Amino acid sequence: MPSWSSTHLYGCKKIEDEAKKLGYAVKVEKQGANGYEDKLTLEDISNANILIIAADVAIGEQERFVDIPILKVAVSEPLHDVEGVFQKATQIMRPLSNQQIPTKEFKKEKKEKGWFKLYFKACAVSLKNAVLTGISYAVPVIVAGTAIQALITIIAQIAGVDYIKKHANWLNTLSDVAGKSLSILLAPVLADYIVHMQWQINQV
Repeated sequence: MPSWSSTHLYGCKKIEDEAKKLGYAVKVEKQGANGYEDKLTLEDISNANILIIAADVAIGEQERFVDIPILKVAVSEPLHDVEGVFQKATQIMRPLSNQQIPTKEFKKEKKEKGWFKLYFKACAVSLKNAVLTGISYAVPVIVAGTAIQALITIIAQIAGVDYIKKHANWLNTLSDVAGKSLSILLAPVLADYIVHMQWQINQV
């Protein structure tokens, strides 16, 4: 749940109470402006039959849940019809033959093939998102350099041969400074935003 308002907290309580009534182990992760509360671990995710997302906006780090069935509902739905939510959940939940319910005392992550696969996929998606975000911020640099070079070409064509001869050095210098400098800046700008996005992901 991506907020900690009273409505969301009541919804969390309804989900927890209904799960306990039906005999299910449940862990509720809350997301808000202050970060995560009770964040789901890889052990929690690998041993979960289903993930219920009660949110009206996109949640953070959804790439963690690549291998688990997901039921998305509005924030208000657990408040008004929590039984209906669980009826939908039971229809799509996955069976787990070697399920281990994590406890608060369980502190050592289980190193197995399924855990590594889940971790690798989550890291791959996080890296992809960071790269794409970096590229999106680097695009204006590319456009600026190309636009300046195109503008110089247009000016030269309009002004004619005599103007080009008279101001050739100035035009070439501006073209080199604008085009080449922005091209040189492209790599560090791209790298900076990729590192920044990856750092933000690791902080949550």
